[in-house]
Amino acid sequence: MADKFGDQLSKIQEINEALRAQEEAENKLDSTFNNRMKILNNIADAQDDMAELAKTQKDITSEINDLNKSGHTELAKRYAKEQGLAKERLKQLCKGSFKVKSLGKGKYGRILGIPYTEEGEDICQMLIKEGHAVEYHGGKKTKKWGDY
Repeated sequence: MADKFGDQLSKIQEINEALRAQEEAENKLDSTFNNRMKILNNIADAQDDMAELAKTQKDITSEINDLNKSGHTELAKRYAKEQGLAKERLKQLCKGSFKVKSLGKGKYGRILGIPYTEEGEDICQMLIKEGHAVEYHGGKKTKKWGDY
């Protein structure tokens, strides 16, 4: 009888070990799944940001075209030139490596951050000081590009 009891106890222990191993495997799968979902969400956020950037580029191009159509060709040229200069300056500042201070996610779930040069200078503030950008804290924009 003691042998039967020992065999049953041994089988129960084997079953418990198998259940623990299965639970560990499920936890690893859950963790892997959650990590992959975070990555997919970050990719989706980046795609949203890229779509917003493309829309902004399209809007700016449309404004330049409207200025050209309405006879404001000189203003349109300056506007296009400023847009190009700002873009080129940003490329220069971000060339090589740079750092980004994470600010978490914004109101619409987009990832927010402040880019810094390798030397620790705030790239946004540099663009503002150089006249390539304006500060924006939400709400109505007070400056329109092309207003000189």
